[in-house]
Amino acid sequence: MQYKKEEINYTKTYTTVSSEIYCGMAKHVLLLLFTFGIWYLIWIYRMTNYTNAVENEEYRDPTKKLLLCMFIPLYSIYWTYKTAQRIDKMAVTNGISSDMTTLCLILAIFVPIIPPILMQDKMNNIVRTNNTQPVSRQEKETVNKETFGTAEQLKEFKELLDSGVITQEEFDAKKKQILGV
Repeated sequence: MQYKKEEINYTKTYTTVSSEIYCGMAKHVLLLLFTFGIWYLIWIYRMTNYTNAVENEEYRDPTKKLLLCMFIPLYSIYWTYKTAQRIDKMAVTNGISSDMTTLCLILAIFVPIIPPILMQDKMNNIVRTNNTQPVSRQEKETVNKETFGTAEQLKEFKELLDSGVITQEEFDAKKKQILGV
């Protein structure tokens, strides 16, 4: 009997950075301090899922990563390192300078509460950058063409008015129609 090799299809849940990643820093720090580690586990799950949006990286199952962090000693340090790498890549992709991987690794070993704060802050910066991106070049060109087309139409009707082909009332009616007033 021959066995077929099963291919795993890695699908990305998030292809872009969404605003649901954002978490206020005061809320995040308070939840880390006062939920006895429950928020940290929820945050690990969420961050694993969000960082799957990084291009050219293998999909990581959030449930598996959460269970590994919960039951394998010191795995959360490795998870912090790999996730910080992905966040750095996301930041660079969005035009934000970032080099926090090594810092997060060292802090995860000695002061484990700091890396989640730094990582969430960087993700918040990424979300803010995405929400304030200027209009794309293609959208600008479309708006410019529409504006140019409107101006050209008005110019043509003005020439018709000046030459006496149409009356002032007809010109005003066409102007309102073109401008959508």
